[in-house]
Amino acid sequence: MFHPLISDDERQAILEDYFENANIGLHVVGPDGTILAASRAELEFLGYADAPEEYIGHHIAEFHADRDVIEAMLATLLDNVPLIDHPARLVARDGSIKPVRIYSSSRFVDGRFVNTRCFTRPDASGAPEAIPQRVAHFDFPSFV
Repeated sequence: MFHPLISDDERQAILEDYFENANIGLHVVGPDGTILAASRAELEFLGYADAPEEYIGHHIAEFHADRDVIEAMLATLLDNVPLIDHPARLVARDGSIKPVRIYSSSRFVDGRFVNTRCFTRPDASGAPEAIPQRVAHFDFPSFV
């Protein structure tokens, strides 16, 4: 939600700046699996900052090291179930494997899947783990 005094133009500028300059990888995937948009942080992390066209416009599965993992992730998102702290391994432009954690949710319009909303963060542990079970919702921990 935005403050009601913020104009539509300012709202658009804020959202574009947020997406482009967030310090975490962000990307949007369309209904056919095509990457529709990616943030500067995501492009830099995967080595595509100087060639975003080699990432944006391509199928997301091209950048996942494990085909079964991305297929399960996409199926989960098509069921409108969010991914929370989901381990995956991405293939960078130089061919290196980058362990990551993905947070993603789906956007549906009139019952039709339109796109994902994905956050990608490096997984410093790099430890292989079983794919987590589906999460129906996410609650912030209580600090009280």
